[in-house]
Amino acid sequence: MPMVVLDPRQSRMQSILLYSIPKKGLFPTYWRNFRVITKIMWRNFFTGFLFALTLFNCNRSPVGFDQLDRELSEPTLYQFNPSASACYQRHIANGSSINLILGKNQEYESRVLILFPLVDSLLDSLNEVRLVLKTSRYRSVPFTIHIIQQEWQEKTVSWLRTDSLGYWLNPGADFSELVIGQGTITADSTVIILSHIDSLVRNGRGLILIPSDTGFAFLYSCETANDPKIIYKYPKKERTFTASADASIIDTVNLNLGRNQLWVGGGYGFHTYLKFAIDTIDTNVTITDAELILHPAQSFLLTDTIEIAVQRLLEPYQEGLLTQKFHTDISAKTRFTNTDTVIKINLKNLVQFFSLNRDSNFGFILRGYPEYSSIFRIELKTDLANLPILKLSCILPPKGRF
Repeated sequence: MPMVVLDPRQSRMQSILLYSIPKKGLFPTYWRNFRVITKIMWRNFFTGFLFALTLFNCNRSPVGFDQLDRELSEPTLYQFNPSASACYQRHIANGSSINLILGKNQEYESRVLILFPLVDSLLDSLNEVRLVLKTSRYRSVPFTIHIIQQEWQEKTVSWLRTDSLGYWLNPGADFSELVIGQGTITADSTVIILSHIDSLVRNGRGLILIPSDTGFAFLYSCETANDPKIIYKYPKKERTFTASADASIIDTVNLNLGRNQLWVGGGYGFHTYLKFAIDTIDTNVTITDAELILHPAQSFLLTDTIEIAVQRLLEPYQEGLLTQKFHTDISAKTRFTNTDTVIKINLKNLVQFFSLNRDSNFGFILRGYPEYSSIFRIELKTDLANLPILKLSCILPPKGRF
């Protein structure tokens, strides 16, 4: 076999080609492998191409969507004025509040009841007794202190009631004319020296603070760490007792609710009842938006902001009944400030519930939340141009789907 001699001047490619020449008998094997590999590659390429083409032309719509007679409808808008409305007022229990409200003006009066756990043994060698009140918000409010003459329950006491069953003989609480202390709410803390302690201790029904001039102050209640305290001072020691119960009792003064007026209020309760006849809406609609729009005519607030809650009635509204039954759950609520010119409340879930449960549409109540948080009152406009409005946006089901 002739010897192949490589010239150093030959190119690298030539050297590789000469070196790569297979030995005799191996070339057919390489060729067969090459054909097999090529065939597999072309088969995979063709399969992938068909798969990609299928995906590209696939209908991306939901199954059966293109079989509907028409596409989804555009939202339908509805606007309702109340089919029925009313307002009622009632004294409420304020004993769960973190604030005790003391004061009065031309429209309201608020008194404070406080009970301390006192016993006769505390009177021995007693030098002095001091009442300490901490304020969260105040104006200069003068007041007198008297001894309460009836037992009362913190969570249910009001201007009229001693508890859930009993009534005061005199609205605003039954108390002794004897003044056992007096002072003026000032700054962050007010200390009053009490007299006639033996009568207070032996009576055991607590004391009442009565405002003697206009203005309002917020005192911390026994629901907080700054609760009212009474300090017994002895020759060599002193003992401090915190209040075991306290509450504000609130009444209105020369404040008359007109028959066609709609008010929402707290401290002293004003409830507005509204009902909208949404029965004309198809039962299969989906409520996409529902907004109640109210226009305040005037308002009175002791705090910067209050909340209004919506609660649905559980039975038809009864004119003149002060204990309308409404659901304990809050359907919706919103904040209100004295500068607001319009009140908007999202009622989407409530209206959807009424739409699906037509027999349960007894309407709903607007009330303060919580009612015992403060004294406030909002009067709503009721003239034709500013009636309460319920605006709805609904989508009807596509034809043929249901």
